Amino acid sequence: MKFLPFTRLSRGCLGLILLFAAPQLDAQCPPEVAIAPILDTGDTRQIAALIEQIKDCPGIDDSLGLAYHLLGAYYFNENRFEDCIAATQKAIAIRQRQSPIDTFNLGKSNFNLGYAYIELKQYAEAEPPLLESERLYKLVDTPRVLESRRQ
Repeated sequence: MKFLPFTRLSRGCLGLILLFAAPQLDAQCPPEVAIAPILDTGDTRQIAALIEQIKDCPGIDDSLGLAYHLLGAYYFNENRFEDCIAATQKAIAIRQRQSPIDTFNLGKSNFNLGYAYIELKQYAEAEPPLLESERLYKLVDTPRVLESRRQ
């Protein structure tokens, strides 16, 4: 099973947000980061390096949450489930503190976390994030996603 990644367009939009926010970033933050091309590589080392570069920059939680989410998805696809869980938990923590909360993408991260636990046969740990993803998907009325999960 492949994880639910983001579209190229959404990664590009977040990359533009990061670029436009760059003038407000403090001196330790890079003036520009081309985030979309790095996320598109699927290279977990490059994405982890990107996260290190931007993790303390103010005002870019959306980009940071996306980077952790995709890092977790790429780890999952490499069967690195423990790393996937760690990255996805960070994505969830970041996405939960955003205002307003991006309910659909928070649902994706919870869904992915649950499936990583399933791959490790940690079913008790899988249930809460899967139930949370279902709750979040219902809030944004995504019956197609909910129905595909039941098949």
